[in-house]
Amino acid sequence: MARRCRRGRRAARRPSTRPRADPTSEDGTTAREDETAFAVVAGYPVESESDPDYRRETVFTSDDFAEVGSVEGGGESLPPSVRVEPTEAAARRFVDVLTDNGFTDEGVANCRWNSDDDDPGWCLLTVLDGEVAYGAGLSRGLASSVESGAYLDDPTFVVSASDEAEAERIRDAIRNGTR
Repeated sequence: MARRCRRGRRAARRPSTRPRADPTSEDGTTAREDETAFAVVAGYPVESESDPDYRRETVFTSDDFAEVGSVEGGGESLPPSVRVEPTEAAARRFVDVLTDNGFTDEGVANCRWNSDDDDPGWCLLTVLDGEVAYGAGLSRGLASSVESGAYLDDPTFVVSASDEAEAERIRDAIRNGTR
């Protein structure tokens, strides 16, 4: 996994072609105040006519999961995380976004979100209430599985967090969206 992102960094900091995660859904309704808006956003560089740009696409929201695990990890070698199983449609969208935008080749393990504001690379960003809570690159193993199509046979995803309390917030936010 890649380096962690600084906590509290606003998700809207870089331009996006898609709406950022916030408590308002696409149909304009507002989430309950006690619910936390959750998304995994793929951030990646794109070439434009004048300058390089950074694009974001939401690859998962809390409604995209069929199964939500418990909080795991948190030891010295692994950050706390929540294992989830995306729906078939969400898994397909995830694969398409990653393969179409360089995550499975030049983007493998190439997330610099925490260290390079001008060129953050290819990052999967965990967004809670509109703020990036965690940023990580795509591992070689997952990139290989996504590229070959094997990911679609057994789609699981690990949402990492900075600490156990944040992992619990992520788990609860996902579960609230998958009722």
